[in-house]
Amino acid sequence: MNQPPKSQSDWDRLRDGSLDEAGQARLQQERLAAPDPRDVERLQAALRAEARTGWPAEEPDYETVEAYVDGRLEGVAREIFAARLQDDPQLQAEVADLQALSARLARSAAPRALPFRARVVLPLSGLAAAAALVLALLVTWRPGGVAPSPFQAQLSTPVPLAAERVRLADAGGTVVLRGDGSFEGLPGLSGEAARAVAAALGEGRLELPALSGLQGRAGVLMGGPAPTTRLRVLSPQGVNVREARPEFRWQPLPGARAHVVSVYSEDLAPVLRSPELTSTASSWRAGAELPRGRSYVWQVAALVGEERHVAPAPPEPEARFHVLAADESRRLEQELGAAGESRLARGVLLARAGVLDEAEQALAELQARNPDSPEVARLLKQLRRR
Repeated sequence: MNQPPKSQSDWDRLRDGSLDEAGQARLQQERLAAPDPRDVERLQAALRAEARTGWPAEEPDYETVEAYVDGRLEGVAREIFAARLQDDPQLQAEVADLQALSARLARSAAPRALPFRARVVLPLSGLAAAAALVLALLVTWRPGGVAPSPFQAQLSTPVPLAAERVRLADAGGTVVLRGDGSFEGLPGLSGEAARAVAAALGEGRLELPALSGLQGRAGVLMGGPAPTTRLRVLSPQGVNVREARPEFRWQPLPGARAHVVSVYSEDLAPVLRSPELTSTASSWRAGAELPRGRSYVWQVAALVGEERHVAPAPPEPEARFHVLAADESRRLEQELGAAGESRLARGVLLARAGVLDEAEQALAELQARNPDSPEVARLLKQLRRR
């Protein structure tokens, strides 16, 4: 590359300190117009040397190396790591080992199954966790008798399983929560679903959505006087439902000749109405699909002679419910499919989606299998006092 001519006398005067301000400005313009590649290289070397003096004395830990390999180390931290990597052969070998192992695991069509441990506390991806386990076995052997690095020696140290904290008999087998927040027995779950189940067991608390908008207003729907007998709605009431044709349940009124269910929109426009059901009928599934992503109000009427009694009856609050939107329903169905027959996982996932009636049923079945479990009892108590 041809460089613009430089005034040697200006450079000489700059070095001996006699160059005036005009001359300094002239040299600066020359450098800005066409920087000498040798100057750029010298500057980069100086910056690397300066950064190197600020590096910590200890080697990067496993989490940092792993974050660099899988692309989670970002910004200045990644630049500093890359600069150190350039001048550290031992670190280069460690990064290369983990990259090669990750590539082999990714190419494996049918890896050997390992006991499932959904990590909730440690921020390891499934691939990185598997890499750490396999690398811990490989680093004890090195070609040519080369001693493992401190980083690899740390990986080769076996880590004992944490002590059991909770053990439950579930429909799909046994579920175990350990003291480090990991759990076993639900191999289909991952990501947010796995963390929600582990948190529910570990903290004894369900993650519930805000359903305050489904709390009915008092005395809005029309109807006859409240009967002194036992007619009342049971479900759905103040919950989300996942089916577009929900099932309505109530406690029938003794002596009634028939019962009729009516469904209204939020602005109380009629949407659905059942035929006259038998005197002992206590449930009815909607005869047509309700539009998803909307809230509704419903009531049941008991026909006694010429009289018509309704529930809820004014001044009782309305019975309101919400049909999950299509995308919410698809996501929930995928999670439930991964949960399999597990009543624990189904209860937690349904509760998180606000489908509280089905969640309570799943956890009640889990409690029947674990009648002495305080963890399951706490979860059920939280649902039933909503």
